[in-house]
Amino acid sequence: MRLSAILERAGLDAGGAADAPVTGFAIDHRKVAPGTVFGAFQGASVNGEDFIPAAVESGAVAVVARPDAKVEGALHVADPMPRRAFARMAAQFFVPVPATIVAVTGTNGKTSTVEMTRQIWRMCGFSAASIGTLGVTTPDESPNFESFATAIASSTSEMEIIGASGPNDSSTIISASRGTLSITVGS
Repeated sequence: MRLSAILERAGLDAGGAADAPVTGFAIDHRKVAPGTVFGAFQGASVNGEDFIPAAVESGAVAVVARPDAKVEGALHVADPMPRRAFARMAAQFFVPVPATIVAVTGTNGKTSTVEMTRQIWRMCGFSAASIGTLGVTTPDESPNFESFATAIASSTSEMEIIGASGPNDSSTIISASRGTLSITVGS
């Protein structure tokens, strides 16, 4: 996809944008390759703007940063809220976006919650993929109903996983004990 098209679709000023091909997005200057859009954001302990020269040297075609950041050698997408501008641009590049996206946060149980939820959705006939500690699990994976049922049936200890909160602070509770699986969605 071309940089000018991404900017236009994101509702950002494409004035002066080269028709350079965009190959990806990065907020870590070490991940920048030719054609990358680099997001240079101020953080609590590190200022991403300090790495703009390194990102440009690695091939960044554009840098999304505050208006007063110094950018030479690539298009400066200047926005007082650069994270928002970066997200809008990335959303245009990474399409189509699934109709349902779920994020799981917390200290413990995230990987288990994601994997169990993905498997449950697959068993219900939905296309489900996940990205996380286990790597990328694609939606074209063949469902294995037996392995999930066997894992639950052979479990010797009870486990309860509380998933991420959703709209209106609802939560999903997945409880599994030997031979039993219950899922509760409520507020």
